[in-house]
Amino acid sequence: LIRTYGEAIVVLKIVGGCYLLWLAWNAWRAARRSEEVYRMQMAAMPALSPRRQYLKGLGIHITNPKAIFNWIMLTSLGMPPGAPGEVMATFIAGCMAIGVCVFLGFALVFSLGPVHRAYLRARRAIEGVMAAFFAFAGFKLLTARL
Repeated sequence: LIRTYGEAIVVLKIVGGCYLLWLAWNAWRAARRSEEVYRMQMAAMPALSPRRQYLKGLGIHITNPKAIFNWIMLTSLGMPPGAPGEVMATFIAGCMAIGVCVFLGFALVFSLGPVHRAYLRARRAIEGVMAAFFAFAGFKLLTARL
């Protein structure tokens, strides 16, 4: 696709760099938010049913370009050309099992009281580091020569 439409890489680079800068701006704003404001915003969020929470998380993950490219890369590396249907089904089932285990693990670990309190103490620093990283990556992407 890139060989055929070489200009697309320039557009992708600009869009990706701007997206990273937008993420940096949002992370910076979140890092500047006081604990009191953060807690009030969290308390004001409506409670979601487990089904709604699942669909929201699924939507975030499915629309995450990093996840999409990661799964495409894994598939292209792990799936030999002309693989039979059984190999493809096994590979996809294995990827799904890994994904379910990882995200259930995250949900369980971050629902523990001590882990949640540790995150709340470190939230502003984490958001600040993320803002710096996204800004650096966005700047590098926009200024890199092709």
